Amino acid sequence: MAITENVLAGDLPRLVVFVSRELTQRTGCTMRNLRNARRLWAAREGYVPHGRFSLEEWLAAAAMLDARGEPRAP
Repeated sequence: MAITENVLAGDLPRLVVFVSRELTQRTGCTMRNLRNARRLWAAREGYVPHGRFSLEEWLAAAAMLDARGEPRAP
């Protein structure tokens, strides 16, 4: 079944990819947090200049990256 057919089918969720609110609340993993984590990773690695994050955004992104346990560049 094509994606368009899935979206138009009445018996399937309207979103092709669906994450429950309960899971999002437990993990704190949102698309925004993932994008911020990617930006923070790129800045830590020296690929891009450090961006502007609110403290809350920075802490969420840093927690996601640090949870992976990968070493940072010196």
